[in-house]
Amino acid sequence: MEGESGASQAKAVLGPKITVSPAEFLRVVSKMDKPVVVVNNPGGLGFSKSWQYLTSYKGFLFHTVSKAQLFFPNCEVYEAKKIT
Repeated sequence: MEGESGASQAKAVLGPKITVSPAEFLRVVSKMDKPVVVVNNPGGLGFSKSWQYLTSYKGFLFHTVSKAQLFFPNCEVYEAKKIT
């Protein structure tokens, strides 16, 4: 992996990123025993037109974008400055 960017190395380790609908993302998270979700709202709370979410499940990175904020009871949620 010499010469590869950090993002390329992470992608090789974490697997492909799969973009799904918000409903499908919630379904994936509901199947997890101890879910961890990363959230990003680029404009800050309430100022952006879209929310981005990311989680890892069975070797895949699941990603979604939603105009409405999603809620995750019983999840560890971390706010990211940026999701790429």
